[in-house]
Amino acid sequence: MNLFDSVLEIAKGGELVSSYCEKCEKYVWPPKYYCNYCNSKVLFKIVKREGRILAKGYSNIPGKKGIFAVGEFNGIRIIGTIKDKMMVGESIIMQEIRVTNGRLDIIFVSSST
Repeated sequence: MNLFDSVLEIAKGGELVSSYCEKCEKYVWPPKYYCNYCNSKVLFKIVKREGRILAKGYSNIPGKKGIFAVGEFNGIRIIGTIKDKMMVGESIIMQEIRVTNGRLDIIFVSSST
């Protein structure tokens, strides 16, 4: 099992994890065995569910049509599905973390609801 397969396996349980460097106090995404900044060995750490929307757009990909956003969580950026009325800069929460067709499938909701 490779590193990202481990991330997907944990995501099936509803948690998102990533590599984390204790020396730099930074997450590494996509997950790697060594820190991008100092090349130290990293460990897995749960990513907090609270973040904010950096950008949003519309997908025309068959089977994945809809509104999506790039969310920032603990310094890492992840794509997830959102509702139409959500705005860039809005505080969000990863409401649902799952795996669909071997990929992360995350739903963001406003933290004010």
